[in-house]
Amino acid sequence: MLSGYDLSSTGEQTVTVTYRNKTLTYNINVTVKPKVVDVSLITLPDKTEFVRGTKPDYTGGSVRIAYDNGTIEFVPLTSSNITGVDINNSGTYDATYT
Repeated sequence: MLSGYDLSSTGEQTVTVTYRNKTLTYNINVTVKPKVVDVSLITLPDKTEFVRGTKPDYTGGSVRIAYDNGTIEFVPLTSSNITGVDINNSGTYDATYT
């Protein structure tokens, strides 16, 4: 059983784990998740044309994400964070980063 923490409150908290009459405690620090303030395309993928019916390859593409706490993250483009491309139909598509 886990007890002793409240993820809706920020700050240092003590978590208690109890299992079969054994107890372990440790500290965690709960923070507020920063909010995204800007997303910018930094580099296009190496390929921007794909053969119909194949898997799109976004290697080389990356975005820059800026947060309200001043941190910046660089994220590579992947099939899991790109939508709007229908590889089963020919045409030009606007890929959307999510």
